[in-house]
Amino acid sequence: MPGAATARETRRSILVLENETVVLEFVTRALRWSGYQVLAATDPARAYDLFSRYAPELALMLVEARLPGGGAEFIERLPTLSPRVPVVFTTSLAEGNGDCLRQLGPVMRKPYGTTDVYRAIQRFGLSAPDASDLLDN
Repeated sequence: MPGAATARETRRSILVLENETVVLEFVTRALRWSGYQVLAATDPARAYDLFSRYAPELALMLVEARLPGGGAEFIERLPTLSPRVPVVFTTSLAEGNGDCLRQLGPVMRKPYGTTDVYRAIQRFGLSAPDASDLLDN
């Protein structure tokens, strides 16, 4: 049906797991500006709780892979879903040092800006402003 939104596009929540407050606030602001509800967590236990409660509404997850308590381990704890919620890992590891993360999913390297956040969500067919006209903060 022309113009029909996909199931993922109609889900307007994105779970963000990030232990750096400044980064979490930046990503939350960028995603909310794009019309998404952001479920923010600073530790894997809180993220798992949010995931358990809101999984059907999630369009995407952005997960810091190198957290105390384990961002990558957080993903392994998640129950199998149908359809599965896509994940973008974030990391401050230098190019090459975090290559093992690519086996788990796409990786967005820190530092990143609004353009990177919007490209990450667009990669999964989600809407975002035209990032080429925005300034990275």
